[in-house]
Amino acid sequence: MKKYIILSVVLLLLTASCSTNDDNNNEQREETQGVRFTINEEGFGADTELTRSAVTAQPQIIDVGDCEAEISIENAPAEKQPATRGVTTPVHYTIRAYLSSGVLKDEIKGTFTPTGFTPDAGYNAYMLLGRNHTYTFICFNDKVTPNGNNLDVTLANAKDARIGRQQIAISTANQTINLSSKHAGCRIQTKILCKKDIPTAITATFASRGANVPQTVSYDPSTNTYTATNGSFAPEANNSPASTEAKYTASNYGQNYSYTSTSTDYHYVLPTTDAKNLQLNFTGGTIFWKPLNSSMPGLSTASTSLVANGSYTIN
Repeated sequence: MKKYIILSVVLLLLTASCSTNDDNNNEQREETQGVRFTINEEGFGADTELTRSAVTAQPQIIDVGDCEAEISIENAPAEKQPATRGVTTPVHYTIRAYLSSGVLKDEIKGTFTPTGFTPDAGYNAYMLLGRNHTYTFICFNDKVTPNGNNLDVTLANAKDARIGRQQIAISTANQTINLSSKHAGCRIQTKILCKKDIPTAITATFASRGANVPQTVSYDPSTNTYTATNGSFAPEANNSPASTEAKYTASNYGQNYSYTSTSTDYHYVLPTTDAKNLQLNFTGGTIFWKPLNSSMPGLSTASTSLVANGSYTIN
């Protein structure tokens, strides 16, 4: 009886052992490779041509006190960036890699400098990713707040928040991927053009028109779209100098819009902001011998949605 029990136990162990070995032999291990990263920080307007192009189809007419203003919105030339295009000062980033299914495969955090990358404690300096896959890489700086897979940006961080998104196929060798980081917000500058010289500086405020301007946006990397939570914001200074063009002759004695006053102030808003929900309130200055002290209600009569990393001039 004792011999029978011992033999049964031995047979059971052998059976379990064989089963485990079969599973290990049949398992297909995915081959991986090391992926390292560099970061390029793009300037505002980098996605548009340097030559100015109209955003609105044609100029729009808006009443401004006892006169009319013709308004147009155009893409401004790209913000000038260092020739190297890489980071110029230490900046902290998070980088995520997603499969096409939306599954997060890896994440690293660390500081990029002009000379390299230093990972945070507990993170590698590289990712181990499966070969022959296409990944969606997302990078963002500390002005962006992770919210699950989504990324949130507040209006206060519209100038400095950066997000990058690129889809890249991984081959069969270790490689370094150069990620392009862009502004999550967009910037606006105003310019006044006139047929007569503008003799004094113009003072104004840039403000929201009602509670219809994004205060926060949530970026969904799977769809590359922003969802906004709207509100209003406090007026900001929007001042511009007197014109410097020669009186009378510069406009061929009033035939052309040759006198300009470009604001020295940039304004930063979030993507999906509609230009028709922004306004200028003039508080000082003179045009055509008259004081300029009225409002320009809406910087567009048609719905005009501004996009991330855009740079705009409103004429």
